[in-house]
Amino acid sequence: MNTPDLLTCDIARECCDFVDVYGGPAVPTNVTLMRRRVAGILSTIESREAAQTQSYAEDEAATDERHAIRERLFAKLRPVVTMAQTDLEHVPELGAMTLPDADGSAGLLILAANSAADVATRHAREFAGAGLDESVVAELRSLAVRLGHAVTARQASLAWRRRNTAEIVDEALRLRRALKVLDSVMVAWLEADSELVAHWKAVSSGRAVVLVDRKAS
Repeated sequence: MNTPDLLTCDIARECCDFVDVYGGPAVPTNVTLMRRRVAGILSTIESREAAQTQSYAEDEAATDERHAIRERLFAKLRPVVTMAQTDLEHVPELGAMTLPDADGSAGLLILAANSAADVATRHAREFAGAGLDESVVAELRSLAVRLGHAVTARQASLAWRRRNTAEIVDEALRLRRALKVLDSVMVAWLEADSELVAHWKAVSSGRAVVLVDRKAS
């Protein structure tokens, strides 16, 4: 959340505290309703922000796993391609096999691994004769599938965060509008007490805070 939206949320908390501290039992219904509305929007923003933070944390862990799978897949693919280019180069299809760039896209690595698995299956006898363990083909396919799932999950996570960020921006706009309405009903209610109005204006503009222990409330 950007700085202006963070400030808006801070002001919203202070405004709610002001109503709670100075309102008492005589708070007008329209003030109560607007205070409730502000608090509800604020709660939604906080929930979305918490989910966003959790998503980033999960992505960080998933990135480590994705990189580990990628490294294992590349390590399994390298000897297959090397074997095809050296020991089996006399077979046209095998001699033309190439190893993708280690720093290339995951999609190209997955494509290369599946292609190598297909070629090794078609030429199983030649690869076996050159010393390739029969389990390597299955491992190539399995790791390629896992890497594909990890990439898809990463893309889905990014797409969700973009949508969630847009929702937070929309909610922040709703919060600013609600605060304006709360300000108008508060000023109308407190107009007889100029000192309290001044205090409210300072709080609602972010120039002052309400001294309250939220942990105790």
